[in-house]
Amino acid sequence: MECKRMDLVNLWNVIESKDLPPTAKLKFNYALIKNKSIIQPEIAAIQQLGKQSDGYNLFQKERIELCKKCSKKDESGNPKLTSTNYDIENKEEFEKELGLLQLQHKPAIDEQMERAVKIQAFMAESVNVDLYKVKLTDMPELITKEQLECLYIIIEG
Repeated sequence: MECKRMDLVNLWNVIESKDLPPTAKLKFNYALIKNKSIIQPEIAAIQQLGKQSDGYNLFQKERIELCKKCSKKDESGNPKLTSTNYDIENKEEFEKELGLLQLQHKPAIDEQMERAVKIQAFMAESVNVDLYKVKLTDMPELITKEQLECLYIIIEG
């Protein structure tokens, strides 16, 4: 069967999640275990490609330290966070220091950007994988629409 690597990642994520009903039928659970072993080599290749370089990891560590240094502090002296980011106190100073940090780590950042483009293309490629199919009647009834969309590629008929 031909499918995109992204479909395999979605399937993998559902198989690995703890959100599936614990009362699923034996045939369904067997299909998950069998398909996990079938797609594992593809997932390993994707994970390997997705690894960040040591240089980029160093940039990220230094960027986070800069965020902490430039953020507003709470009563205990800890950095304040908004819902998703550090609450930066002096944005101009932060932007200036971040720009210098980005220049210092430019090769690692550029390499990571190139890698991200390659990963996106790699994920969109089709691969031929002989997935183990499960009948719709053996599927658990209490799964979400999102889970069903990810499992669709292993449903027979």
